[in-house]
Amino acid sequence: MPHIPVTLVGNVASDVSHRLTTSGVSVTSFRMACTARRRDEQGWVDGDTSFVTVTCWRQLGEHVASSIDKGQPIVVTGRLQVKERKVEDRKFVDVEVVADAVGTNLRYGTTIYRKAARPDQPDQPDHSAHDVGSIAPAA
Repeated sequence: MPHIPVTLVGNVASDVSHRLTTSGVSVTSFRMACTARRRDEQGWVDGDTSFVTVTCWRQLGEHVASSIDKGQPIVVTGRLQVKERKVEDRKFVDVEVVADAVGTNLRYGTTIYRKAARPDQPDQPDHSAHDVGSIAPAA
């Protein structure tokens, strides 16, 4: 099956579920709501909302589980998977994105990034939000 790369912008629509598989691999999933916006005579209005399951594996899953909550605006990039299933006489279509990256949507707020320590390395020093290293200040 070919990989279909996608980028979704929306909100976390469910509680974030984190678990370990029987082989000990970390997996996190949640539902995401993506609502189309359009402009009409009265201004901006909401269109239809699509719901997608987002699945995050391994280290990404661990970071997502400790970083996002229901209701937060997010951006997800990953691979689209569409699967049909049949239950009794009814057909269903499941839409899932296996995430490569997940982040908060900074259009609606701010965040402070904290780099996670790798398990095979000692803890990294905590850099404050004001420590920008070698990045030059904006002119």
